Amino acid sequence: MRFNVWKRLELAAVTVGIAGVVLVGCAAPDEAGVSDARVAESFAAMYTQWLTEPDLTEMDRLVLDEAQRTGRVTQGQYQDAIDRLVSCMADAGYALQLTTYPSGVIEVQPPVAVPDGDDLMSSKHFCEKTTSIYAIMGYEMQQGNPELYADPAVVAFNCLEDADLLASTATVDDVKRFMYSSERDNFPFDSEDFGVKACFYGAGMAYGTVAEAE
Repeated sequence: MRFNVWKRLELAAVTVGIAGVVLVGCAAPDEAGVSDARVAESFAAMYTQWLTEPDLTEMDRLVLDEAQRTGRVTQGQYQDAIDRLVSCMADAGYALQLTTYPSGVIEVQPPVAVPDGDDLMSSKHFCEKTTSIYAIMGYEMQQGNPELYADPAVVAFNCLEDADLLASTATVDDVKRFMYSSERDNFPFDSEDFGVKACFYGAGMAYGTVAEAE
């Protein structure tokens, strides 16, 4: 299995660090080691907090100003932000690959063959900082983590469970091992399944499958 660092485990973790967002809920794990801590009390509260960030682009500020009132980044705003990111990367010489999941979230991946990884990541960071990365993060959290859980493993587990993509014996720890360890076999879900990939992407993790690598 081939894993790609383009999309990091960040949708939950990054928002904890932005503008000092404070975890809410029970931060201590239960007997099964699962915490119900959230990154914010609500999306409106999170967007209000994001508006204090000094590096917002004008487009991000416009989107977040509306979102703090409505509690939502719209699909149209998200698509516009994705289009801007793709266009910026194209100007830098990188034609991104896009995969749209049923939730409306669009997985963005770099070209398969990249001669200079450092230049790719430098271009990625530049484009994120000059387009609408907050709009992208907000919408993807709405779709992939509607309960605003702070633990990406809990986010992925809930999605997989709701979609009936887990064996009955599966635990959050199984999901966590898949996300954070080098183990790739004997998991209670099919990592090649499109729906499984969608759940992990919603939790901030992207990976290539064996079939895609062949």
